[in-house]
Amino acid sequence: MARTLLLLLPLLATACTTTRETATPNADSALVQVLDPAGAWRVMQDGELRGYVVRFVDRVIPTRCSYSVRNELQQELGTIDELGRAWRFVPHQREAQWVCTATLSQGAARLLGLGAEGRLEEVSLDALRAPLPPR
Repeated sequence: MARTLLLLLPLLATACTTTRETATPNADSALVQVLDPAGAWRVMQDGELRGYVVRFVDRVIPTRCSYSVRNELQQELGTIDELGRAWRFVPHQREAQWVCTATLSQGAARLLGLGAEGRLEEVSLDALRAPLPPR
């Protein structure tokens, strides 16, 4: 009896497998949004560089923009949309996590894990493209 049960276990495991077919998205109806960098700021707190904010503008609709919030190594931590909604990227998760709805500097501070609001100082986009100084 035990031997028969052992032989049937692999068959039972495969019998429980289900598959689901999903439709391919229609590429003709896909909306491609191309964003160009338009400005950047350093996030400073107590005289220390804590991160960066980069503004991206839609090529087709210039009033549509989003902000990329990055740490001091320029690793993207999250985004802020034009309505002030801040979203944190969560490793190994498909969806970003809503953090707050606030001003740009408050949202950046929250995404960077700062206790208080950081001060934004404008910086050129070329300065962000320069290699990082050694630590």
